[in-house]
Amino acid sequence: MTTDFKDAKAALAQIEAGIANLATTEGWHDYLKAATKFHNYSLNNLMLIAMQYPEASQVAGYKTWQALGRQVRKGETGIRILAPMVGKVKDENGEPTEKTRVFGFKTVAVFDVAQTDGDEIVSPVTLLEGEAPEGIFERLVEFAESIGFTTEIKGDGLGGANGTTNFDTNTISILGTNSPLQQVKTMAHEIGHAILHTDREAKIGRDQKELEAESVAFIVCQALGIKTDDYTFGYVLTWKGGDAEATKGLRESASRIVKAADQVIATLEVTEKVAVAA
Repeated sequence: MTTDFKDAKAALAQIEAGIANLATTEGWHDYLKAATKFHNYSLNNLMLIAMQYPEASQVAGYKTWQALGRQVRKGETGIRILAPMVGKVKDENGEPTEKTRVFGFKTVAVFDVAQTDGDEIVSPVTLLEGEAPEGIFERLVEFAESIGFTTEIKGDGLGGANGTTNFDTNTISILGTNSPLQQVKTMAHEIGHAILHTDREAKIGRDQKELEAESVAFIVCQALGIKTDDYTFGYVLTWKGGDAEATKGLRESASRIVKAADQVIATLEVTEKVAVAA
């Protein structure tokens, strides 16, 4: 297992090519059609969602979920957000005009996809299946420990996510119901977060953070001989919203991504050499 800066840059070029190809497929176009049913929430509402349901991934109202072929489960508690109350402006005679304005706000309930059952949501992201190379997951856990993060395997409770990184407790959580191969990929992704995103006040959006972490995972997994194209290309494309945006994001963060990936790979190589010597 070897890598260098040239190898890592070549891996980023593979991501660029992969997302460009995926963006032309019928599956991506179907995803975009479904995505139009989801609202773009204001910063205030995003904060309200995060406070009430930190693991939220896809959020929509009750009727929107029904239109997508899914039903909110009985007993689920809605996530309360603010919705504008819009009305027509009246003229000097008190008659309504065609102009409208916001008269105030009311609270409404929305629900995360993890609170619903029904048809699968169209997605260009495919979970990896199969066994992982022996000992790789454990070595990634050891690496996480070396930078101050503990790892836990969860049967559920991640709100639809495959993994999470909690910077308050320095804990990485991995969904144990996924295949061993997916768990390795997710572990590499969360390690990317752990290395790059400890400063949560940094002026970098969630979409760029996800692009960086997934790109680190792609490079690390490639060095380990693990192919993650089916997951990575769709994941990056989905978070950035299109291939032009994703390509721009990759180029902006290339040096950060490569440095983080090399840090992981270099440690794994040292571990491997020690194991062989023993």
